[in-house]
Amino acid sequence: MIWFECKISYEKIMENGVQRKVTEPYLVDALSHAEAEARIIEEIQPYISGEFTVTSVRRAKYAEIFQVMSQTIGGVPISPLSLWMKSPVPKEKRT
Repeated sequence: MIWFECKISYEKIMENGVQRKVTEPYLVDALSHAEAEARIIEEIQPYISGEFTVTSVRRAKYAEIFQVMSQTIGGVPISPLSLWMKSPVPKEKRT
């Protein structure tokens, strides 16, 4: 599988009750850009009411991805879509 970073844009109700447009990145494993877009749409629909747009799908360049098994980080609950942590690909020195 190849990892893709998909960005979703939608109207979110903030903690103070104000509705504002946000764009959030999500990580998806897929074989192609088209499959990544289809998978993020399928996965995100239950969590977002109303309309949303996939604004970007690009191949992610990560050396490793670790799955976090805890449902909380520092005592703060997190959603299942936030359970992936990423590690950047180390840059090679050119000689």
